[in-house]
Amino acid sequence: MNKLIADFTAIRPGTPATPAQRQALINTLRSIEAGPYFGNVSPALDQLRPRVAAKLSLETATKLVDDLIAAWPAKGFTPQQRAQLALDLSRTVHSANLTQTEVQLVVNDARRILQSAGIRPEAIETLTNDLMAIVNEVKPPQPAAPAEAVIPAPE
Repeated sequence: MNKLIADFTAIRPGTPATPAQRQALINTLRSIEAGPYFGNVSPALDQLRPRVAAKLSLETATKLVDDLIAAWPAKGFTPQQRAQLALDLSRTVHSANLTQTEVQLVVNDARRILQSAGIRPEAIETLTNDLMAIVNEVKPPQPAAPAEAVIPAPE
């Protein structure tokens, strides 16, 4: 997560991200370590929750990074916003074992940070859709429903 914060910090307010900064963000997002989910709320739950390796595709990571760079606030993010956004992205990438309520808390927190940074509402909607695409991508496959048994009709 510290690498993601450093990648955010490297993008200077008022200047476009360089191709190297873009690639660094994509690489970091795809390899981000699982951090605490809700450590400040429930550290005991965090210790019990299994860590699931992120399986984020290049396509999904690239879309989020490109949308984030396009929406980057002119004055940048504050250090607190960078840290919280990095935590929310980590939680999203490692959301396979989160409940729907926990996922919604993470996405709403990211939305709040983006709003407080002055990002346009349309861009916020695009970015929250990107976060939900990540959640859906890393979600473990659901077992197939058992087929209904066919009982032959009596002859």
